[in-house]
Amino acid sequence: NIKKITNMKGDASKRKYYRVNDGKENFILMDASEVSIKETTISKTITDFIVFGQYLENIGLRVPKIYEFDIQKHLILEEDLGRTTYYELYSKLNFQDLINPAIESLLILLHSNYKNINDLDGGAFELQNFDEKVFINESKIFIDYYWPYVKNSICPEEEKYEFLSIIEKIYLDLSTDKTLVLRDYHSPNLHYLQNEKGHRKCALIDFQDALLGHPLYDLVSLAQDARFTISEDKERYIVDAFKDKFLFNDFQLSKSSFNEQYQILAIQRSLKILGIFARLSLLEGKNNYIIHMPRVVD
Repeated sequence: NIKKITNMKGDASKRKYYRVNDGKENFILMDASEVSIKETTISKTITDFIVFGQYLENIGLRVPKIYEFDIQKHLILEEDLGRTTYYELYSKLNFQDLINPAIESLLILLHSNYKNINDLDGGAFELQNFDEKVFINESKIFIDYYWPYVKNSICPEEEKYEFLSIIEKIYLDLSTDKTLVLRDYHSPNLHYLQNEKGHRKCALIDFQDALLGHPLYDLVSLAQDARFTISEDKERYIVDAFKDKFLFNDFQLSKSSFNEQYQILAIQRSLKILGIFARLSLLEGKNNYIIHMPRVVD
């Protein structure tokens, strides 16, 4: 009984979002039918969202409620959390009130037993690794798209080889720790819910691309937001608050190597983001991400 449907601004993927009203309340309709097969299989995209959402709810994190889904048509009808993203509220509400639930939720995620995901979906769900191949391929996006975007020419093979060799070497400086990494733990994907308590004031809305990766990756996403300027003082607050409650004894990562590994991941993530923003402009004509490039470069 749909009374009204409104197009919503989407993300950098090919997923489409609509706000649907039945005359009483709003819902969000996610349409993943145009997601590229090269990125992932379409049906698995929907399955990932459902399974990860169930897992995150099981460990106490706040995610949108799913009301209906259709695997064949690649559709999900979910809870509408309103216009309360961190991106919209950073400049309106107290920073620490906003960020503390996000830090606490991140720590719960990292300290959870991700192996329990295998108990969902009939045990058929298989987590993928954010391994060296992914690390290098994401960095390659920078050289393949940001270089042509800036220089209006293809990067010579010699420079490309040298660049990727450096990326390969710095990956080896990372610890081999693995935990669940959402990969886009930043302001557009976090909602602040005033009526919730504690860490559940922070709701997560984008988690279908989660992988097993380094425990500091999502911290970088949060503290070095590509869409909103986080000052050095605020970045330091996020990192220190996280580090203070991070269970180092559960990981190989040491306190002495923390800052170095944080910076390695920050560099790699920045390179990937610049490449993606350039690719969106060059291949899809999506130029609204260009305004964020100077922030990422800085």
